[in-house]
Amino acid sequence: TDNIIVSAFVGITQVGLFSNYLLITNAVTAVLTQVTGALMGSLGNYFAKEDKASGYGIFKKVEFLNFWLYGFSTICIITLLNPFITIWLGESYKMPFSVVIWTSINFFVAGFLNTLYTFRSTLGLFTQGQYRPIIVAALNIVLSIVFSQFWGVSGILAATFVSRACVNLWYDPWLVHKYGFNVSVKPFLKKYMFRIPFIVVITVATVWISNLIFLNGVTLWSFVLVTIITAVLPNILFLLCYRKDESFKYFLDIVRNRLLGKLIKGNNN
Repeated sequence: TDNIIVSAFVGITQVGLFSNYLLITNAVTAVLTQVTGALMGSLGNYFAKEDKASGYGIFKKVEFLNFWLYGFSTICIITLLNPFITIWLGESYKMPFSVVIWTSINFFVAGFLNTLYTFRSTLGLFTQGQYRPIIVAALNIVLSIVFSQFWGVSGILAATFVSRACVNLWYDPWLVHKYGFNVSVKPFLKKYMFRIPFIVVITVATVWISNLIFLNGVTLWSFVLVTIITAVLPNILFLLCYRKDESFKYFLDIVRNRLLGKLIKGNNN
């Protein structure tokens, strides 16, 4: 509905400009969803055989991986999207930075909900919250029309976030924890009270560095430099912050075992 409302209340030109942004973010989303999409069959078989306590351990590990991937990608989108558009299409195709911010926020929220959707499906929680999508869609349309009158495309994107925040962002975690794993949702929500400010701080730092580098304009070489910094700095900070986290150690052991296996196999050959 966003493109329809943008076309009707903001202008068809803005639809064309915004489609370039959606093209890039949707491509990133398509890659990342392969991670959780590949897990659905395995998770279904797992929950059919194992108890919910061990299943909740798997949920925390997958959710942590999803947070790292989408958190890092969100930082990259905010920092690099407008410079990339400038190099790819030209300065005239750029949209306001507020559009980039709201696009990135919706991207991160979609990633957050993606893990919950995956586990809700594999746990068979279909009847609970069955009217939730209708409520969110209706709320999104109404808010988009209202917000578009004041803030244009940014308002329409903000309406998408607000509609999800009113329903999905609190209901989906509660649903999975209460009916899926029979545990409290409070520890899960408390984690995000730290995670969100953590991502915000890293994003502000990378944007500030990129602005210094792009001070004299966006060039191919300056874009490459900012891309390298954006790829390295957030992951170093993620590593320093979560190096003692059990979920991180779990995935680190997997990487180590695979590298060791390849090394042994190479020596045998």
